[in-house]
Amino acid sequence: MNLMQRRPVALAFLAMLVGCGGSSGPPPFSLTGDWSQVERFSGVSLVLTLTEQNGSVGGTGTYTLELGSPGTLQVNGTDDGSTIALNLLYDTGGTAVFTGAFIDANDFSGTWTTNGASTAVAFKRN
Repeated sequence: MNLMQRRPVALAFLAMLVGCGGSSGPPPFSLTGDWSQVERFSGVSLVLTLTEQNGSVGGTGTYTLELGSPGTLQVNGTDDGSTIALNLLYDTGGTAVFTGAFIDANDFSGTWTTNGASTAVAFKRN
């Protein structure tokens, strides 16, 4: 094969490599793991153990209150890649809703709403 014959073959090969090298962006972050609320008040804590599969989130958690008994909770929700939406059911029957997003692979933050009141909250991977 002479140089003129090799050139189209080389160009076709190069075009194939460039076409296959398209960027799919960074991989999505996963909620699977243990997360602790970034402490806002002394004596108050919330720890979540979450599992995420195909955008569906489930898990459990524990909490302590400064003037109350510690307890447990159940978590279910979704993570569509841009918004995290969690519903929490406390062992006392109370509920809370979290809506937020990842900051990076080890941090997420958003709005926590319970009893009609909302506050900013952040979580860090343990």
